[in-house]
Amino acid sequence: MSSRLRVILVLGAVAAILVILVVAFRVSSQMSALPDSTKGNTAANLYNNGLFCEAEGKVYFANPYDNNSLYSMNPDETDMKRLVSSAARFINAGGKYIIFYTEGSSGGSGLGYVRSAHGIYRVTQNGSSSVALTTDPCTMVLLAGNHVYYQRYDVETNTTNYRMTLDKRNKEQITEDYVTLADFQDGRIFYNGVTGDHSLYFMDTANNQSVNVWPEGNLWYPVVRGSEVFYLDLNDDYSLCKYNMADGSVTTLCTDRVVNFNFSDSFIYYNKEDGENSALMRMHYDGTGQEAVLSGVYTDINVTSNYVYFHPYGSDLPCYRTPANGSVQVTTFDAAAAAVLQQE
Repeated sequence: MSSRLRVILVLGAVAAILVILVVAFRVSSQMSALPDSTKGNTAANLYNNGLFCEAEGKVYFANPYDNNSLYSMNPDETDMKRLVSSAARFINAGGKYIIFYTEGSSGGSGLGYVRSAHGIYRVTQNGSSSVALTTDPCTMVLLAGNHVYYQRYDVETNTTNYRMTLDKRNKEQITEDYVTLADFQDGRIFYNGVTGDHSLYFMDTANNQSVNVWPEGNLWYPVVRGSEVFYLDLNDDYSLCKYNMADGSVTTLCTDRVVNFNFSDSFIYYNKEDGENSALMRMHYDGTGQEAVLSGVYTDINVTSNYVYFHPYGSDLPCYRTPANGSVQVTTFDAAAAAVLQQE
């Protein structure tokens, strides 16, 4: 074999290897498209700052004992791990990705650390491969299908909604109104109006067109469960009600002034605002069996399959929890505090 032929063969082999490496890199870096039915978190969790999110046997949460860093755990609070050291809220999960919003960070170290400006980030389930989708300031983030919807805050102009695909492409503004898009159901996002009225609407995610579902409604924080819509009634001092979209009936579940609420399989948990008589309460879905969970004012009521988590008003600590569906047994979230020591 001549030396010239040998050189040609070697160069050809090198070129083939380079082509294979380039193709392999492109394949490995491609986004995995999510099914249209993907729902990143429940509306009620997102209304409560989206600090907990359960998906495919894992719970992703903002650990209040570690500056709200993003952690994962099993629903029974075992196998707890720090994923990202930046503070997280509006946590969504779909496929192999976790989407969350952070106000930004300037310090920290270790595996999964993200030195970040504020914005929406995408990471894999182990906290790696961090990608900034946008550095816009946000007040709501929702993963619906293969799109990330977010409420962009602007102090000088109106707060509006945008969406982009999960690979941060095709960014577009979809509303000019200050509406909160959090409840994704079968290709529709349900929400209440803000500027012109407080009726019940849905947005068709296929074309971004909105439909007024209940023009007579005057509601806040709608959550759709089947044909029923649970909401706070602005006509009746924020009492908790439900509207049946099938027959048009309205049921008042409690006449307390309700600040925020959430759902387990068996109960509705809600914060009753009543001065010295304020309390975290719960009741059955028909409004019966009302009972106090803990006296005081609480926020960020987040629910997983096993527990209900909540904070005192004005503070992230202590973080309390009680079994989601059993008898009331309030304790502090000690496993989260212990996990911080294990990370150091």
